[in-house]
Amino acid sequence: MKKLLILMSVFLIFACSEDSDSGILDQEVLKEKPEVVEEATEEETDTESEAESDADTDDKEEDSETEIEVELPQVWKLFKMSCSHTEECTKEGDEMDFQDTYTLREDKTVEKIRSRQNDTIKVEGTFKVTISYYDTPAYTLQYDGEPTIEDIEIYSSCMSREEYLYVIQDDENILINTVDDCGGPRMFYSREDQ
Repeated sequence: MKKLLILMSVFLIFACSEDSDSGILDQEVLKEKPEVVEEATEEETDTESEAESDADTDDKEEDSETEIEVELPQVWKLFKMSCSHTEECTKEGDEMDFQDTYTLREDKTVEKIRSRQNDTIKVEGTFKVTISYYDTPAYTLQYDGEPTIEDIEIYSSCMSREEYLYVIQDDENILINTVDDCGGPRMFYSREDQ
């Protein structure tokens, strides 16, 4: 490629020369080497862009996987439920069919209790705290054991024993779940004082 560019430069110099003798080139021009600028091919540019994009994604994924320290213990209680994408079916307080309480302990264990009328279900597990997409604390809860028919309804997740909750951007004392991702209600929890 470089040789072709040099040859083209020489040809242009020769063609544009004011010298009437087409066989003689200006020796000073030949001494100067034309500056060759190699342009990246489209494939090379795409590859570089993909590499930069992958690096940005890797940084975000790395941030979302890195555990952070938060003040523990914490207790979070359900105070509001709403449909996935509308506020029309919002229920609060006694209007809700059940009440949830999360207790996050210093030893990174979690207890979730769901109370419905005279029935109480409890599950336990572990959790880790990372940074959410919104740069707020996010809690990934993993419950112990195999789900039973009695306790499967307590999991606020999309068919999994793992729950993901995050603190909303506007208020560090409100935690939200992600059940709305799979058509469930969006549930809001307030932090209780210890």
